[in-house]
Amino acid sequence: MAKNNDVDHSYTDGVLDTNVSANPTLEEIVGARYSRRNLLRTGFSATALAVFGSLPLAACGDDDDKAPTVTAGQSATTNSGRAVTLAGTATDDGAVSSVAWTQTSGPSVTLANANTNTASFVAPSVSSSTQLGFRFTATDNGGKTAAT
Repeated sequence: MAKNNDVDHSYTDGVLDTNVSANPTLEEIVGARYSRRNLLRTGFSATALAVFGSLPLAACGDDDDKAPTVTAGQSATTNSGRAVTLAGTATDDGAVSSVAWTQTSGPSVTLANANTNTASFVAPSVSSSTQLGFRFTATDNGGKTAAT
């Protein structure tokens, strides 16, 4: 069995020396770090720790990410055939990546610009007072969603 000192920890990418600067090569950096880290044992983990030092590596992410805050306009009354505008706002501690208006109740209407803060439709022709319901939803860049 080879001792740790006899193990070759060199690196090659199969390309001739492309580092024409005075900067050290990766192999030189690994060699220098490895020689100072004689407590490291063998193989890839030793080389990885030699390159990255003794700092633990962790996945990127923000566990404190909160869902967006959404608001939608007040209820309104209109007549058949009139243009109606729905207005909503979405704020987030990061960035809002998407918004969407969807109809939740009432006679079906076609929403224009349903993926923006301001959607619109034409009030349907009805014979009596009829309610239509809509939901405004926002998603942030972390995938969190909120709706009103």
